[in-house]
Amino acid sequence: MVTFGLNIFSVIPLRKGSSHQSEMVSQILFGEIFEILDKQSDWSHVRLHADGYTGWIQDMQVYPISQETYLNLQTTSILPIEKFIEYNTRSIFLPKGSHIWGKTTAAFLGQFHFQLDNIFPSHHNQNVWQTAESFLYAPYLWGGKTIFGIDCSGLVQVSFSIHGIQLPRDAYQQAVLGLDSDIYTCEPGDLAFFKNQDGKITHVGIIYSRENHDIKIIHSSSFVRIDYLDEQGIYRQDEHLNKVYTHRLSHIKRIAL
Repeated sequence: MVTFGLNIFSVIPLRKGSSHQSEMVSQILFGEIFEILDKQSDWSHVRLHADGYTGWIQDMQVYPISQETYLNLQTTSILPIEKFIEYNTRSIFLPKGSHIWGKTTAAFLGQFHFQLDNIFPSHHNQNVWQTAESFLYAPYLWGGKTIFGIDCSGLVQVSFSIHGIQLPRDAYQQAVLGLDSDIYTCEPGDLAFFKNQDGKITHVGIIYSRENHDIKIIHSSSFVRIDYLDEQGIYRQDEHLNKVYTHRLSHIKRIAL
């Protein structure tokens, strides 16, 4: 039985159950590795190495690798931009956040050809909120992690991973990390978390800017957008004067970069 795998596709949907009709809970980006926990029919139950998230993918989407290769590929670079690479005489699209191996470890596949200096431009020196800004207007997609669709915690996770910080997948998991901050001292890059009527964390965004009392947040809600934030929560830019709130603030955290 195959016990380890690698994603050699642009993106693979990670589903809650072993069916194409099952809810997509996350996505596996190119280059991510995983352990196979169980099999059911032509589906595999996998656990991602990067964040420990589990779900089901179809067997035909599993590129099997040995345990030795799995261990060798645990150290990767994270792609900061979208990129096309040559794959088996064809081009394959890599979303930002994809995992790229060094030339030596990549060579075992044989069919991938790329130059690391072309993939990682020397001018890439953004802050995490600027990285999140590159997803602006991407549509909201539950479980999504790419420019073609992304959810709130996916936006946070991918943006931080590009800067070398691996966060958990879900907002409630991210909410317990970092140092306490608040609405009066928050800085760009801090994470703001939001709760429902039961006090459960249901949303997250990244503090985008702060000018005097005007605080802006970038988050995925319908699409990736920049809105205003105050001590009560998020209110939309086009509703600035009326302050119609869309999310109720729970707390703010600072993740060390």
